[in-house]
Amino acid sequence: MRTKRPLGLETDVNQSPSKPHPYPKERSGKWFLPNPIAARLHQKSGLGTACNDGIILEPFEVLFCHWHRFIPLESNWLKSNLELDSNLIGKAVVFDVSRSGGEIVVPTSNLSGLTYSENSFAVKWNRNVSHFSAKPISQIRWFWSFEEVNWLELTNWVHSVKNNGHDSEIFVIDEELDVTMYKINFEKISGNQKSWKDLTMKEIHRLRESLSNIVSTSSGGYIANSTKWPLAGIGIEHLSGINLRQDEIDYVKAKLSSNYDK
Repeated sequence: MRTKRPLGLETDVNQSPSKPHPYPKERSGKWFLPNPIAARLHQKSGLGTACNDGIILEPFEVLFCHWHRFIPLESNWLKSNLELDSNLIGKAVVFDVSRSGGEIVVPTSNLSGLTYSENSFAVKWNRNVSHFSAKPISQIRWFWSFEEVNWLELTNWVHSVKNNGHDSEIFVIDEELDVTMYKINFEKISGNQKSWKDLTMKEIHRLRESLSNIVSTSSGGYIANSTKWPLAGIGIEHLSGINLRQDEIDYVKAKLSSNYDK
């Protein structure tokens, strides 16, 4: 999903405020908006962290408010903030997309008193509920599509989120600013096909014998008349034999060369 959000406020007589909203003011790397607009943004939309006279916003929240709540920006605002955070555009687009269904999404940097997992970017609530009283439904992380995945760290994160009673949502953004969301969970996959550890010594011997008669093909190899091939999950039955990809051949050879058949 790709949004196209311009900079600069559009005039809409049905939605534009009769009195222009104030410009955000920088406060210690974040951005301040005063009440009463700040109170509405915080109470209704879960935006910003409340302070005595308004709210403090993350830079990507400021962009969201600019796009959707008629908050004006200085002409050099984006350039100045990009120089401080090269990921700002990615964060802003993900934050915008994650709220596109009307859900309340709150950055973890704005949260206090709520348990969330390390490395979570934000926490999400269902729409039409109060984020002050209702329980959140999920935690969010985001990645650029060109980033290398640390599968162990990601697995640990999903475990942690699950232990908090939340769903795990991953938002992936590519170089063209398209965003794809994935809901991650653990599944216990079962079936009736044999794995290597289920094979008998006789079946392992049959595999060794079959592989000794393999004929190389452009895609891997072909074993003729292999009607008793014991690994249904490996190879494709075709032309009265078994067709194997090269990676499948390498797998079977590796197993046969180990002590699995002893």
